[in-house]
Amino acid sequence: MKAARQVAFTRGDLSGIGLAAAIKMLERSVAVCVASRRAKTSRAKNAQDRIEAVASKTQIHRLIRQLDLQNPSSVDRTVSTIDHELGPISILVNAAGIYSHQPISSHD
Repeated sequence: MKAARQVAFTRGDLSGIGLAAAIKMLERSVAVCVASRRAKTSRAKNAQDRIEAVASKTQIHRLIRQLDLQNPSSVDRTVSTIDHELGPISILVNAAGIYSHQPISSHD
């Protein structure tokens, strides 16, 4: 695999903006750690397959990690793994969020 110039830690990237950002960074030779509560689950399989396909094509390092932001030791382990396997984090993408489909006037 090619050595990346930068390392990104992305959270909430198994759909939407975060997934698009992770894929775009891989295409631009940025090593990426994709971290989500849903990582490594059957619900996230399609997104993980897309990330793996791009990483394989570009030959850029990537990690897909399960992460629970409510658990400090989960965060510590993930950051330590990123540093050890990819290098120091230079980019942070926090795209985690919860949404519901309803008219905007119904949101509190």
